[in-house]
Amino acid sequence: MIQKIIVYLLLYIIVLGILYSFFVLVPTESAEFPILRLLIVGFASVLLTKYFFYMIISPWHSVTVAYNKYKYHRNTNIQAYEPKVSVLIPARNEENGVITTVKALLKSTYTNMEIIIINNGYTDNTEKNVKELIKDYYNSIYYHEPHIALFYRYEHSDGKGNALNNGLKRAQGDIIVSIDADSYVPATTIENFVAHFRDPKTMAAVGNVKIGNTHALLGVIQHLEFIFSFYFKKGDSLLSSIYIIGGAAGAFRKEVFKQLGGYNTTNITEDIQLSVRLQAAGINSISIWHLGGNGWF
Repeated sequence: MIQKIIVYLLLYIIVLGILYSFFVLVPTESAEFPILRLLIVGFASVLLTKYFFYMIISPWHSVTVAYNKYKYHRNTNIQAYEPKVSVLIPARNEENGVITTVKALLKSTYTNMEIIIINNGYTDNTEKNVKELIKDYYNSIYYHEPHIALFYRYEHSDGKGNALNNGLKRAQGDIIVSIDADSYVPATTIENFVAHFRDPKTMAAVGNVKIGNTHALLGVIQHLEFIFSFYFKKGDSLLSSIYIIGGAAGAFRKEVFKQLGGYNTTNITEDIQLSVRLQAAGINSISIWHLGGNGWF
C-alpha cells in the first residue's frame, strides 16, 4: 500500500507540475535544434491525439459487448457453440506457479477442454509436481464426465516458442489458448473466450491481464502500465486494430496455425511476432475479451 501511495503521489505531482507550467512558464524563441524540436512536438501531438481519441471510444466497447450478447441470445436460430479448447501452458522451473494455474483452470465453467502442460526444461520439481497433480486429478472423486482432459508433455527444447509448438502437436481443440504458467485464471475465462469465437470472422482474442502482486514498487508501476494498455485495447478491439495477442492470455482458431505455421522459435517475443503475422495475412478481425476477474503473471 505504501508503494502505491508513493507512486500515485509522484504521478499527481508530475501532472500538476505540467499543468502549472502552462500558466507560469513563458515560451522563448530559440534557434537551437529546430528540427529536433519539430519532431518532438509532432510526435507528442500525434500521441496525445491518439490517447484523446481512444479515451472517447474505449468506453463504448462494453456497450458493444453487451449488445452482441443480447443479439446472440435473441437469435433462436443460433445453435449452442461448444468447440473443444486446447489450453497450452509452457512451464520452465514453475514448480509452484504452474500448479496454481492448472488448479484454477480445473475449476473452469467450460469443460470441453484439454489442458496441455509443456515442461520446457527444468532444474526444480516442476515435472514431479505436475505428474502428482495429474495422478491426483484422475483418481479424484471429483473427476467425472464431462471432464477436462489433462496432459503433460516434456520436450528438450529451448524457448517458449518451441514449447508452444510442441503443445500444438498434441492439441486436439478447435480453439487454442495460451496461458502463462504463473497466472491465476478465473473460472469463466475459457467460457468468455469461446463466446467471442461464435462470430466466424473472429480469428483471435486477447484477455485482460491484471497484475496480482502490487506489494513491490515494480509491481505497482507494472499495474498502472497494464491498466492503461488494456484500457486502450478496448478501442483497438472496436477498430479491429489489436496488434498484440499476449501470450499470457491469448486465444486463436486452430486454422490460424494451419495457415501461418507455428510460433517463431528465434524471437523472444513470439506472441508479438505471431500477432504481426496475423495482421499481415489479412486476418484482422481480432477481438478483446475481459477475463472477468483478476489474472496475473
